[in-house]
Amino acid sequence: NEPHPRGQYNARVMAGWVCSPGAWTEIFTNPNLAKHSEPCVEDVDFPRVAMSQAHWDGNALVLAASACNDATDGTRTSTRVRRLPIDGEWHLTAADGTSTNCHVAGGEATIELTADGSTFILEVT
Repeated sequence: NEPHPRGQYNARVMAGWVCSPGAWTEIFTNPNLAKHSEPCVEDVDFPRVAMSQAHWDGNALVLAASACNDATDGTRTSTRVRRLPIDGEWHLTAADGTSTNCHVAGGEATIELTADGSTFILEVT
């Protein structure tokens, strides 16, 4: 029953514990500006579900959704992906190898994930 956002005050302290020397400065002197034109995930069903992974590797979007509590563990959730580079048919492959087709129009698609921390890969067909 904590108010959102949780962990806000610990975030700055944590950076000092996990970053290598110079990493914090590197964020500001050499920022990753490409992320502003790469695919992104929006409309996550937070606080019921959290995205534990969302990474664009240049060809595919690697995703993982995690439940925020036991009541939502393993449930299905939908989210929107935008700025995909190619319209048309894509497929979303789950960690167990099952694949679902999805249509991308205007660089956008709505996809369904299972909120169990498993990895999904969205790539063009």
